[in-house]
Amino acid sequence: MKLTRELLVNIMLWALVLFTWIWTFNQALSYALNLSIIVGAMILIYPVVWIGRKALDRQPTTSRAVWVTMFIHYAVGGLFGVAIIRAVTTYQDWSGWMLPIPTGVGLILVLVTGLAGLLTIANLALKGLGAPFAIALSKKLAMDWLYAWTRNPMVLSGLALLTSLGIWFQSALFGFGQSSCSRQHCFSS
Repeated sequence: MKLTRELLVNIMLWALVLFTWIWTFNQALSYALNLSIIVGAMILIYPVVWIGRKALDRQPTTSRAVWVTMFIHYAVGGLFGVAIIRAVTTYQDWSGWMLPIPTGVGLILVLVTGLAGLLTIANLALKGLGAPFAIALSKKLAMDWLYAWTRNPMVLSGLALLTSLGIWFQSALFGFGQSSCSRQHCFSS
């Protein structure tokens, strides 16, 4: 019964996030509203994570950790997704500093960093016996491959992919914003 309830909540949250992403992708919004969504979604991640941390600190049981983690993963994934979708679909509107790097270099970087992300997911599935986000929480600690070099290779590879997209789009603003997030989330102690 407990597993069925957890699965049902997982499916409902996934459907909500997917609906939100599709709706976000299909909207024609003003420059100011796009900027508000992109920046606002990124800023909202911090209080969401803080609320999750506080909820888990109040009652640090395994069952509570599973539920809090599930809700936080979907909230953070939804917010990241909305910001990324709006940034990628409207990047051509963000004229500003152009990077003098050939788009071919950016495409190669996108492919390499995308592969790094896929390898991280494969490592988590094979060594941690789980999947990213709330789909299936890891049963073991993954310590091999990319996990041996950084504390969160999934975030590192994801943000490296976004930085690569900024280079591919020749957008200094897009690339710089993502790389500054990389430094904060992957290398801080």
